[in-house]
Amino acid sequence: MDGKLLSVKDAALYLFGEANDSEYKRTLRIVKNNDLQTVRSGKKIYVARDVLDKFLGIEKDEKATGR
Repeated sequence: MDGKLLSVKDAALYLFGEANDSEYKRTLRIVKNNDLQTVRSGKKIYVARDVLDKFLGIEKDEKATGR
């Protein structure tokens, strides 16, 4: 897994622009229901930004050009 690791809270902010309680839970459901690759450290769950981008269908060249 390459790329920057995001906490679930940071992933919620990345995906939805907010990190409130409902968006946090929504992000956690997305991660668990879609069996996305995660890293755990104790109770903390991290997901790579690249994994989220792949789930969303964002290509690496699209991120670089902003399209």
